[in-house]
Amino acid sequence: MLYTAKTLLVDYWKFNPQEIAVSQQLRSFFRDSEVFFVENNNVKYLLKATPIKLKNLIINNQQISSLVAQHQVSTIRPINDYIIKNDYIFELYPMMEPLDIEGINIICTNLNKIFTCLQSVTGDFPKLILTDINISNRHLNYLENALFKYFPFMETSFIHGDFHPHNIFLNDNTLYLTDWETAAIGPKLYDLAFFCGCYGLHGEEFLQSTNIGLLLQSISSNMFIDQLSIDTFHALLVYTRIRWLIVWEQNKDNEMVETENIYIDFLISNHDKLVSFWKENIVSNLTHNTKWIITDANFSKEVLELKNNDNFSQIDNSELSSKIPELIIAFGKDNNIKRNIDLLLLHEQFAKNATFINDLMISFINFSLDASRLKQKVALKHIISIVENKYADNEMTPISLAYLYRNYFTLLTENNDNNMIEVKNKLEKLLNTYPDKIELVEEYSRVLSGEINFFLINKKRNKAKKSYKILENLKNSYPESSKIAATYKVAKNNLESKSLN
Repeated sequence: MLYTAKTLLVDYWKFNPQEIAVSQQLRSFFRDSEVFFVENNNVKYLLKATPIKLKNLIINNQQISSLVAQHQVSTIRPINDYIIKNDYIFELYPMMEPLDIEGINIICTNLNKIFTCLQSVTGDFPKLILTDINISNRHLNYLENALFKYFPFMETSFIHGDFHPHNIFLNDNTLYLTDWETAAIGPKLYDLAFFCGCYGLHGEEFLQSTNIGLLLQSISSNMFIDQLSIDTFHALLVYTRIRWLIVWEQNKDNEMVETENIYIDFLISNHDKLVSFWKENIVSNLTHNTKWIITDANFSKEVLELKNNDNFSQIDNSELSSKIPELIIAFGKDNNIKRNIDLLLLHEQFAKNATFINDLMISFINFSLDASRLKQKVALKHIISIVENKYADNEMTPISLAYLYRNYFTLLTENNDNNMIEVKNKLEKLLNTYPDKIELVEEYSRVLSGEINFFLINKKRNKAKKSYKILENLKNSYPESSKIAATYKVAKNNLESKSLN
């Protein structure tokens, strides 16, 4: 490969081979991507060779690189067009220092800004599927329990997907990313886990260093990180190392296979210790304006004992089924969204007959309250899909969906998400199908009230008045409903107070 790189320079750029000095490699030859220092006529360049064969990947790489630059992500593109020769893509870059992951003070760079800016990149990108890898049973068991079962509930964002030192260049304390062919929509902390995993490969002292701690704190203070992303961060980091292990095995690099296996075993065996470090430094700066948060629930003695001991195996399903909805509220008070998902999955697992279905529906409703409050949009959307598709014929499904839609609508309005219109339409369709169910009308009134407040905040007073008129008609049509009356009163106060400002 070294000879190929020299030959390429001679053939393509007409360099004199006598004047070319390949002085250093960023990584040894067994890596999947090589970076060389090259020099000609006292002009220095970086030559990067990557074993990618498909030209369409080159086009996507260039397009994504331009797109992310528009979102203020520091990205670098080659001086010349990509060149394909001998099954390699070759890129020539202006001279920069490759990232020295062991020696760099990452706090003095723009690394935290890169992570936060990546969150704002939007576009039509493929979705990263975590479970599409062929791995050993011992690793699979860990990932299934610690990561895979939570993946459908996890918040996602744009990710670089290959955030390691080969793809990070340094110039005057500014880091630049390249190689965007693996960019995708994936877990929002994927790139951060990827980077920390590479950092920790050099030793435990790097994995839990002050440098990493300060980086995590800086990112936490500059972007909202939801609780489930924090809870699954360590398992995500282990996953990125297992992806590396597969690369080493494919390349038949026995030395790195052994090194990576030792590292992965260390990560798994020190799961609890490292999770404590991540949670100490990655903080969810949750803010919300919702008024219905449970702050002083009175839990039964049995529920509190279960919450403290997790001793579910000794309880008969018929008895446990009625306790899980309350347990979900109890864990929700602690913002423990991960434990709530465990409970929800457990409840669905044994709630196969009509006896337990109503309890399960209450569990879905209670879960949706916390998912909305904790800004777990993907989780809430996922359970709505479950209820819509798996329990469409259940007698309690319409009421359950009304609550789910309302909680989802509340979350979307707080995030200024236009999908709120689609959710409102779903509730209206449900209401037309079951016009005699007062519970549906009451939830619809709460949606209208939330919509009115949303329009007022966004200075759309005429739209607010239209929604208010519909709500007023509901209040007059259902005078016996105290919920609709209370909702109407809140909306009226909001409309009047906003008109005075």
